[in-house]
Amino acid sequence: MTRVNNDFLKRIKKSFRKVVGIDLLVDKNAKIDLHIDPLNNNFNNTKKLQNFKYNILPSIYEKKKILNKKKHKKIFTFFGGYDFKKIKKKVLNLKVANTKFLFPSTKKIFYEQMQNSDLVLCSGGLTVFDAIYLNKIVIAVPQYEHQLKNLKVLKKNEVISICKINSYFKNNLLKLIEKSLNFTYSQKLAIKTKQKKIISKKSQIQTLEKIYELYV
Repeated sequence: MTRVNNDFLKRIKKSFRKVVGIDLLVDKNAKIDLHIDPLNNNFNNTKKLQNFKYNILPSIYEKKKILNKKKHKKIFTFFGGYDFKKIKKKVLNLKVANTKFLFPSTKKIFYEQMQNSDLVLCSGGLTVFDAIYLNKIVIAVPQYEHQLKNLKVLKKNEVISICKINSYFKNNLLKLIEKSLNFTYSQKLAIKTKQKKIISKKSQIQTLEKIYELYV
């Protein structure tokens, strides 16, 4: 989270009529017109879970009905714009029978590939919430401590799995991948049902409407 003081806000106000803060640490009496905290780690787990729905995701209008005509299982693989722990390098040589790893090369195909995948393997940033919104089976590998805190809340609510980087990382990840790809229909449906309670198109639109209302 970024700390913003009142002096900075005053300078911003000279150029903009309204200021919306997302996951900011602000001084007391900060003059922000709307403050949203979808990923604030200063809250308890219950409050964090409630706040996840305030995320505004790039995938909000990308959700489509997918027809499954795949011969092989596909694993969508993305570890953020900056892969701090070089996770991609660790998974490049993994071999999973009848399975293909997808590494999106452009923004244009990013969500198309994610939706057409059987499993999403990602770190703990917004991509994990994109995957939850798109109702995918998810294995998350945290890059930072603040990501791990959010992921633990999601795991406790049974919407993702977590694989930490340690000396057993590859073996643990392979076991998780095999387990996730072999979920039964009822297991997948149970995860999807719980995911819809975390974030939905409706919850994102409600957040956007709060922002739009500032200009009415």
